[in-house]
Amino acid sequence: MLETIRNAMRMKKADGYVLKQNKFSFDTLRNTKLPAGKTLRFDEEDLDNLFEYEKGPYTFMVLSLLYPHLKLGQVKFHQDHIHPYSQFHRNTLKKLALDAQKQNEWIAKRDTLANLQLLEGGQNVAKSSKPFKEWVHDQNNVSDINHYKQVHYIPDVDLDFSNFEEFYEKRKELLKSKFAKIMNA
Repeated sequence: MLETIRNAMRMKKADGYVLKQNKFSFDTLRNTKLPAGKTLRFDEEDLDNLFEYEKGPYTFMVLSLLYPHLKLGQVKFHQDHIHPYSQFHRNTLKKLALDAQKQNEWIAKRDTLANLQLLEGGQNVAKSSKPFKEWVHDQNNVSDINHYKQVHYIPDVDLDFSNFEEFYEKRKELLKSKFAKIMNA
């Protein structure tokens, strides 16, 4: 893929390669034809596929695009489970009267993009297993909840863990919309 992008930006000359132009817009790169006729433009299916990836380098990369204001080179950021990992135990899910199929669905969504955010390492460690609704409403953690919700793409829904399904779907919509703007602007 990088070879294709390089070739789109340069021409072969007798003594090496020369850039075709000195300035390249992101739109030029986005529309460069890659192998199999693909481009860097994201269609609906590509956007939906982002939410299938689990916590790791790829989700960190996607999150870093959604948080352009963070100083990633200066501060260590963690991928934080918004609704803590610890809440997805079968016993907790059974107390919410979820059947086995619904429990499996929630567990499958636990480590995916719509339940992840970037937090400073120390803040993430302090957050730990505290229920999200409790943590976010504690002024020691979040001084301006409206600003926090805006910066972290938190939907305006009940943040209690029992409402995870609605939270997940609404946050997925927010993230998908923002990422579409970033990649297809």
